Amino acid sequence: SRRRKEMFKALIKNNKFVFNKLFSLKEHNKQEVVTAFSGLLELSRRNKVQTSQDEIFGDIVVERKANKA
Repeated sequence: SRRRKEMFKALIKNNKFVFNKLFSLKEHNKQEVVTAFSGLLELSRRNKVQTSQDEIFGDIVVERKANKA
């Protein structure tokens, strides 16, 4: 999906991104954000990314996991 590609671009460029900033509700409709979040959960489930959130409703930091050789 286009949203997943946006996440991959951000990860390739920086190795990490803040989900709430990349997919803010100011710039995307709710359905787009839900779709992107669903993609994020899938990446996390596949062990491709690590996510962290310091507080409830806080920013979600997404980091690319290093490929294991």
